[in-house]
Amino acid sequence: MDTWVLTAHWGEEKIPEDLLVQLVPPERLGRLGRPQMEERRQVCAAYAMLRRAAARLLGCASVPELSYGLRGKPCFAAYPQLQFSLSHTEGAALCALSDRAVGADVERIRPVTAQRARRLRLSETPEEFYAGWVERESRVKCRGGSALSCRRPVAEETGEHYCTLDVGREWAAGLCTLSCARVHREDLYLPELLKTE
Repeated sequence: MDTWVLTAHWGEEKIPEDLLVQLVPPERLGRLGRPQMEERRQVCAAYAMLRRAAARLLGCASVPELSYGLRGKPCFAAYPQLQFSLSHTEGAALCALSDRAVGADVERIRPVTAQRARRLRLSETPEEFYAGWVERESRVKCRGGSALSCRRPVAEETGEHYCTLDVGREWAAGLCTLSCARVHREDLYLPELLKTE
């Protein structure tokens, strides 16, 4: 199976509470609490893309029930053959799916303190810092690891394939998978994505 990557961007759109409840699985909703509007946009975009992909690849009308691996990585309880990874940040979200392990990350590029860069052993230049960070996080997520593992350098493991993803100048994004299949991209705008929901 090819790897599928969906990205979404947005502006200042308002996300009503009922849409959040409709799109986001109950177990994730419970961990959200009462999110601010930007976090609503991020979570809605991520789960709307996951729902769109589940419909296309599995024929499901909604996001299938989720379960969690030993280290907390989410997966579809009834469809273990399809792996996914979600990531969201201010203004952008990313959803990656494959029949092999997959990890993806997107981060908004913003200023970085010298102390933080030294502590994480990454460049002080914001673009380079976030390029290094999304690679670490993508690799760790592909392996099913914890975000705490990203605090130190992460070496490439045999069989991993990593690539950067262009999602716009304001963001750094990356994809790590154990598949060497083609990567299909679909870039979406949140209001258009939500119209189909």
